[in-house]
Amino acid sequence: MRTILIAALSAAGFALLGTAAAIAADNSAEASAKSAPLSPPNIGAKAKPEAETNAAVSATANDASAAAAEPAPRVIARRQGIASYYGYGKRRPRTASGQRFDPNKMTAAHMTYPFGTKVRVTNKRNGKSVIVTINDRGPNTPGRIIDVSTGAANVLGMRRDGLVPVVIERLERHGG
Repeated sequence: MRTILIAALSAAGFALLGTAAAIAADNSAEASAKSAPLSPPNIGAKAKPEAETNAAVSATANDASAAAAEPAPRVIARRQGIASYYGYGKRRPRTASGQRFDPNKMTAAHMTYPFGTKVRVTNKRNGKSVIVTINDRGPNTPGRIIDVSTGAANVLGMRRDGLVPVVIERLERHGG
């Protein structure tokens, strides 16, 4: 019945995504196995040439296979604790590694890990994680294990709280 309703709505040119979503929720088990998501009709849109479409599909498949061929980094150390974040506003001082601090980069400060170490930081409250590069020393507050940049804090969803419980995983270096 869902397929007939969707076909009728598409043929009429209506984009009733809310209704279709409600139907999909009612038939979630059947819908997830049998159907693709709905999209509104492309009124006035020009169709892409077949060669361009095939090239895009091929490029996407190549990107996916390249990502699958690359092994996931191995975790060599894991710790739990409290993370904070830091930024300097308009100032961009040098970090302990000598780099200019960029609040939008995925970087962090750790007291002992060598500069250039990749660390996966996972927010235990919401499960969000980000891989950061250690380029500074800190945190200088007892009880905290890592200070992440403002950009990394945004990804982790911790800007509002400021301090969050995290798991940090030190990742093995590849190629050096």
